[in-house]
Amino acid sequence: MIKKIHNKLVNKKIESILRKYGIQVRHALPGRIRLGFPEWKTNEDKVLLLMSEMALDPDITSIEFTKETGTALILYKHEAINQSDSITRWLSIIEKYS
Repeated sequence: MIKKIHNKLVNKKIESILRKYGIQVRHALPGRIRLGFPEWKTNEDKVLLLMSEMALDPDITSIEFTKETGTALILYKHEAINQSDSITRWLSIIEKYS
C-alpha cells in the first residue's frame, strides 16, 4: 500500500515538472511512459536529438517517437522511477531540448 502511494506521488511530481515544458503524460504504467508534446510534430530534428541522448541512459531500455501523434514511448527499468538520480537525468535531458 505504501509503495502504491509513493509511486503515485512520484508520478504526480514528474507530471507537474513535465507540464512546465508543455509535455503531457499520455499514458503511464510501471516501466513504460508515453509523452506527448505538440511541438514535436513539427520539430523532428530536435526530437531525434532528445531521443538519441535519452537512449544512452542506462535505465532506459527503449524509446521511439511517432511523428504523426507527436508522442514518444519510453520503456525504462521499473526500479529507476524510484531513484532520484535517474529522474533528474531524464528531466535535465528533456529540459535541454524543450
